[in-house]
Amino acid sequence: MRPRGIAGWLSGIFLLLALTAPAWACRCPAEPSAATAYQRADVVVQATVLAVQGDINQDGATARLRVLRAWKRPVGAEIEVRTATTCAFDFQSGTSYLLYLTVSADGAQYSTKRCMGNQPLAGAGKALDWLQRHGAPVSVEGRAP
Repeated sequence: MRPRGIAGWLSGIFLLLALTAPAWACRCPAEPSAATAYQRADVVVQATVLAVQGDINQDGATARLRVLRAWKRPVGAEIEVRTATTCAFDFQSGTSYLLYLTVSADGAQYSTKRCMGNQPLAGAGKALDWLQRHGAPVSVEGRAP
């Protein structure tokens, strides 16, 4: 009877831990190099966040951005970028970023995640240098020269 009691006790402890354990947060294996982030993205932008709607901890958020520069694919001067899941990127209004974005199959929606290589512009010097040397700059539609 004793083994059954211990097994029951251990099962109870395991169940309790499983039910009370916090959800695993997003874990990026490593910060991608500028070349890797560029290769994985459909479009890369240097942009400033104008507004953020929604909550990344709930159903996700959408950031409205003013695009200053773009690489790989032309974009509008203002775009909206969706972020969701446990790896949602935490946009802050008024902050400028270097962002690596994916585009939906129909080309209508942009999205990004934390592990894509996004970074505040203030710390993006090496990535911007790489883009200057190797990236394919494109037009920002609707933006005055």
